[in-house]
Amino acid sequence: MKETHPPHSLTVPFQVTGFVDLNREPRICDKITFSKAKTNGCFWGKNGPVGFKVSIPRKGFIPGETIPVSVEMTNTSKNQVKKTQVQLVQWVKCISKRPQSKKPIQNVIVDEIGPGIKPGEYKTWSASLNIPKIAPTGLAGCKLIEVVYKLRVRLIWIDIRICEQLIN
Repeated sequence: MKETHPPHSLTVPFQVTGFVDLNREPRICDKITFSKAKTNGCFWGKNGPVGFKVSIPRKGFIPGETIPVSVEMTNTSKNQVKKTQVQLVQWVKCISKRPQSKKPIQNVIVDEIGPGIKPGEYKTWSASLNIPKIAPTGLAGCKLIEVVYKLRVRLIWIDIRICEQLIN
């Protein structure tokens, strides 16, 4: 019988901006670093934690730029992590007075697959996410559509997400 593990998520600020002078945004150049660890196992026995630490050099990027992502991964469990995944995800929310789903539409814009991690191993991996030339998020005066971009990082073990982090 396969074990299933619920995904774990956390959200922190991250922006892809259109025609904005990033030099005028006071905190846009702040480095983002976040980490996540998860212990997997059943109630009769636990594995060691599997986790990662991710860093990107600043909070704001513009279309056409490349986001350099650095991932440090640790696996102290008894199981092998199959792969690492880093995605740039576009979330689109339509705002209307008519009744409809308020759930945002998610589109994966960029998807990078990285190495797995054997039990007891520590690895570092760097990914480069090329931001396509897409519509800006800060649509001036538009209150009908909200577009947000999020960076998703996952460690995947036997096609099950065991450790996931989402930042926007």
